[in-house]
Amino acid sequence: MTNNYAIKLLKEKYIKNPNSIAIKKNNIAITYEKFWSDCNNFAFQITKIKKNPIVAIIGNHEYFDYVAIFGTLISGGTYVPINNDLPKSKIKKIIKISKSNILSINSTIKNIKGLKSIYTITENQITLNKKFNFFRSNVSKSNLAYIIFTSGSTGEPKGVKISKNNLNSYLKWLVKKIGAIKGTKTSQFPGIGFDLSVADIFATLCGGGTLVLPNKYYKIFPAQLLKNEKITHLICVPSLVNVIENSNHLKSNYFKSIKKIFFCGETLYEDHLKKIFKINKNIKIINAYGPTEATVSCTSLDLNYKNYKLYARHSISIGKQINNMKIVLLKNMKISNKEGEILISGPQVSLGYLNDKGGNKKKFINYLGRKSFLTGDIGSYYKGDLYFKNRIDNQIKLGGYRIELDEINFSLSKIGYKNNYPIYYKNKIKVFIQGKKINKDLIVKKLAQRLQKYMIPTEFISIKKFPLNINGKIDKKALEKLLNGKKE
Repeated sequence: MTNNYAIKLLKEKYIKNPNSIAIKKNNIAITYEKFWSDCNNFAFQITKIKKNPIVAIIGNHEYFDYVAIFGTLISGGTYVPINNDLPKSKIKKIIKISKSNILSINSTIKNIKGLKSIYTITENQITLNKKFNFFRSNVSKSNLAYIIFTSGSTGEPKGVKISKNNLNSYLKWLVKKIGAIKGTKTSQFPGIGFDLSVADIFATLCGGGTLVLPNKYYKIFPAQLLKNEKITHLICVPSLVNVIENSNHLKSNYFKSIKKIFFCGETLYEDHLKKIFKINKNIKIINAYGPTEATVSCTSLDLNYKNYKLYARHSISIGKQINNMKIVLLKNMKISNKEGEILISGPQVSLGYLNDKGGNKKKFINYLGRKSFLTGDIGSYYKGDLYFKNRIDNQIKLGGYRIELDEINFSLSKIGYKNNYPIYYKNKIKVFIQGKKINKDLIVKKLAQRLQKYMIPTEFISIKKFPLNINGKIDKKALEKLLNGKKE
C-alpha cells in the first residue's frame, strides 16, 4: 500500500489553516476547509460506484476539476486529466484507451455523446457538505496516481502512467522549491491535460497557498490576471512571455507582485530573461526540464538578475538533476561528458506507456542497474552545466505541448493528403503538400476534428515535387530554404 503524500500535505494545510483561501476564480474564493470537505465527499461518492476507480476528468479551469483530482486520489483511484478543448473524437479515444469507468465533468461542459457505459458525475450530483472527512491514508493496489496523454505518431493518444511513488518523490522537492505557502498566490494557466499543470496545482494546494484560476479573458490576456490578482508565483512555459509581450502588457506594473517564476516545458532563451529583468530585477527564476515520462521536471537552475548571463549560450542551461534523480548523456549507449541523448533515472521515472509494449521496451530501459528513460533529447555540457540542444526524432514542443509531426502527417493522409511533409520553422508548423490543390479552410476544418488547435499547421504550401537528398529522403534543409525565400 502506498502513502498518499499529496493528500497528507493537503490535510495538514486544512487542519492548520482551514479558513485560508485554497482556490479562487473571479469573485469566488474557496477555503481549505470547504475544499477538503468537497474532495472527501467526491471520494466517498465515487467509491460507492467503483473501488479504486479510474476517473476521466474533463476540465476547463473550474473549481470542480480540482475537487475531482484530489477526490480521486483520496478514494485510492487514478485520474485521467483531459483538456476540454480537445476534439471530441480524441476525448472519446482517451476515455476508451484508459478504461475509465467514471467521467467527471463540471456543469459548464456539455455531456459527451456516445459514452453511455461510463458513469458521469458532476458537482450537481454531489452534496457538498461543509465538514465531511472520508480521508484514507493508504490507498490503491495499482499505485497509479494519474495517466496523462501525449501526442502519438499514429494518431492514437499515448498514455503515460505516473505512479503515486513518482508523484510523492516529485512533490518532496517541488513543494519546498516553489514555496507557495500561506499568503502567496499562484496562477494556474496550463490546462489539466498538460503535465506542467501538476506543478502549479500540487505545489500550491500542498503548500498552503492560493491557486488562482483564469477566466476566458485572462487566458487571452494573462498579464491582467497577474496584475489584478496580485500573483506572487507564476508557473508557465517560456512562450507565455511572448504572449504577454504581444498584448503590450510586458510592463513593470503587471509584474509588480511577482516573486518567483518557474519555467518548464520549452526552451528558455536569454531574451526571455532580459525582458523580465528589465521590468523587475527582484524576480527569482527557476528553469526546469523534464519529459512527461519523468513526472513533469527533473532538473533545476536558480536564476536572478545578477547571474543569468553566466548560463546563457544558444539557450539557458537547464541546470542539474534534482532529488534522487540521475541524468547522463549517452553516445552509442556509452556515457559522454560532452554531448549525447539525455537518459533519466530515478524514482520519478514513470511506470511506462499504457498498452504499448514496443514503446516501453524501446524507451524504458535498465541502465547501470536503474530503471531509466531514453528521452530522445540531445543535451550538451558546458562548464559543468547541462543544455538542451535538439531532438533526434520528428517530435517538437510548441507552447509547451509535445507534438509528433508524424501525427500531423498521419491525420492529413486520413483526409486525403497522403503526400505531405510537416516542418517546424520559426516557431510555426507548416506543411508542404505535393500534387494537390490546397483549400486551407477545408483542410483546417477537417483537421480540427482530429487534432488539437495547437497542432494545426499555420500554412499549407503546394509543391510539384519534393526535393530529395543523397539518401533518397525528403530534403528538409531544401524545404527550409524555400520557406526562407518567402516573405513571412
